[in-house]
Amino acid sequence: MPVTKRIVILANSVKHDPGRCIAGRELFESGDGHLRVGDWVRPVSTEGEGELQPAHTRVNDGKPIQVLDILDVTLLSPGKDPSQPENWIVDASAPWRRIRRWQGRLGELVESPDALWLQPLPKPTDRATREYVQAHPPAQSLYFLQLSGASFHRNLWGKLRLGFDYHETHYDLAVTDPIAKDRLMREHRGHAELKQLHVCVSLAPAFKGDHYKVAATLLW
Repeated sequence: MPVTKRIVILANSVKHDPGRCIAGRELFESGDGHLRVGDWVRPVSTEGEGELQPAHTRVNDGKPIQVLDILDVTLLSPGKDPSQPENWIVDASAPWRRIRRWQGRLGELVESPDALWLQPLPKPTDRATREYVQAHPPAQSLYFLQLSGASFHRNLWGKLRLGFDYHETHYDLAVTDPIAKDRLMREHRGHAELKQLHVCVSLAPAFKGDHYKVAATLLW
């Protein structure tokens, strides 16, 4: 039976353009009128690798989905990918309903995991093997972090990357946030040092034997 979940959007990144990966934290009304922040929810389709096409993300007011929007989303059933336990199959027949923008502090959404799906060395920190993830299924494949410093650069292929230290480990992740990529290229030509930012990191489905970690949202 379909269920409707109210979520604050924390990821709206490119996944096989024009497909998108959209995810957020579930919100619950508390007795005192405040919102309680719950677990992650990632609406997915049954097409391709689960990416959402424009037909899957119609909003009742016709406006595009943005990070920090609060939306009601109708879902059919939990997903079946143990590497992404937040997945829910989206009801493509039901438009999403916009409620309002997030009005609280970003700190209310921040998480502090010990590590980011870290496979023991010598595996690079931007990925984990399919076998490792199968043997160590993640409790969640999304985190919203606050970083006290990070750098952006373009690799040899011109792709934008985010580098940062987290719990004494250095990560260098691909950036899949289209708005942040455009801003960084326009304002900094793809190279920048930031002292404070928030980032949503995501563990992607397996590709050629590895699950890659990506920076799906950047806020600064």
